[in-house]
Amino acid sequence: MKENSVPLVSIIIPVYNTEKYIRECLDSIISQTYNNFEVIIVDDGSSDQSGVICDEYASKDERFKVIHQNNSGVSMARIAAFENSRGEFITFIDSDDYVSPDYIEKLAKPLIEEDADMACCKYIGVRNHILFNPKIFITGIFQGKTLRDFISNDFFYSRQTNNFGIHPGLATKMVKRDIVMEGLQMGKGLWYGEDAIAVFCMLFSCSKLVALPNNLYYYVAHDNEAVNKYEIDLWWDIIELLQRAESLCCKNNITIDGLRYRIWKYISLTINKMLESDMSYAQFCKDLSVARNHPYLVKFFEPWLIDKEYGAKGNLGFILLKLKKFRLFWLIKKL
Repeated sequence: MKENSVPLVSIIIPVYNTEKYIRECLDSIISQTYNNFEVIIVDDGSSDQSGVICDEYASKDERFKVIHQNNSGVSMARIAAFENSRGEFITFIDSDDYVSPDYIEKLAKPLIEEDADMACCKYIGVRNHILFNPKIFITGIFQGKTLRDFISNDFFYSRQTNNFGIHPGLATKMVKRDIVMEGLQMGKGLWYGEDAIAVFCMLFSCSKLVALPNNLYYYVAHDNEAVNKYEIDLWWDIIELLQRAESLCCKNNITIDGLRYRIWKYISLTINKMLESDMSYAQFCKDLSVARNHPYLVKFFEPWLIDKEYGAKGNLGFILLKLKKFRLFWLIKKL
């Protein structure tokens, strides 16, 4: 890229203590088949050698720019990177992941040739250098009514995939610049779910979404990553995430089909994290009682809902939590 030329694509990478993985991530970017890009890296107060490694790459490749800041969290790191970016298209890569050589080329193509506002791809999981099967996601071109239906019926929970309709993270996406900031702002303050609500917000500003069938992103899973740990604040983040999603739906006069199922999935996920932790039975009951009495969950458990999509175990769990039978719930889950 020539000096002072404006790159078409800005790649945003927040970095925090990923010295073991960051080289593979940055090397995968250098190997891209498409070259008109810049890389904005935000070293978010790393205490290891991550920042030094990033500076090393920036010293060798003028397309790389590194910003060092005090630890402020991934949302603020992405906002700082975006504010220092120049590209018409924005894509996000996590510093412990890596991408295929044609990641930029294939995601940029629909934005260039089809005037899409967002393009996304599938991903492959990687654990200990072993690939595991990618999840099933919906693919195709969505605009007008089909896009609105996708937002309503498939993003948070799709019956076609029994999961999110597309990967909910900012990674695997390329987005036109003018719809990015509102989404990033929507995710501020969340420890869990900031990506999902950011993408959801951006979708409302899209005229066309292209979901590619290609596996272009490699998500590196770690046993000790933060999303696998339980803290009671996880309950409040999930509730805040869902409330923000509902506020976006009200603002845009749309309803989320399957929202109750997604809420139940989040509840089940959080309880599983509790059970997998080393917390005592007493602490389990205390935390679950506090969460269960939050007005949002009180409202959720009001109806006597037996949902076939919960399955037999899910419906039993729902009933036990509705009745606040935490001891029985604990015993059944521990069997």
